[in-house]
Amino acid sequence: MRMVNATSRAAPERTAVPGADGLPLALDVWNAQGSPCLLFAHGFGQTRQAWNGSAGALAANGMRCASFDMRGHGQRDYPADPSAYSEAATVADMAAILDAVGAKSAVIGGLSLGGYMSLAFHRVHASRTNALLIIDTGPGF
Repeated sequence: MRMVNATSRAAPERTAVPGADGLPLALDVWNAQGSPCLLFAHGFGQTRQAWNGSAGALAANGMRCASFDMRGHGQRDYPADPSAYSEAATVADMAAILDAVGAKSAVIGGLSLGGYMSLAFHRVHASRTNALLIIDTGPGF
């Protein structure tokens, strides 16, 4: 692995992809052809941009990274129906993101709420989880 300094981070491609139920997901992708793939989920009250520094540095070292805005956060639609904000909906969104970036599996990681959702993703999609990165996450997140 080639190490880079803090000023040599890759910039993300900002895009939108359909979530599991068709709602648009705001998505940042770094080094779209890199390997392995890492999918990052942000904490409660944060956005996908919380991962810009880490993902940019990892992408500059050859890894493909993606981060997204969870339902009710950042630059994504805010459904009026409270049932749209479920664990199952977010897990399905995460699977849709892996499909959109062409990754059969990935390292799945998150901070706080994102760590909880990463663990929930692993419970449903263990075969798509190469490893878990759980940061500052406790019971209930």
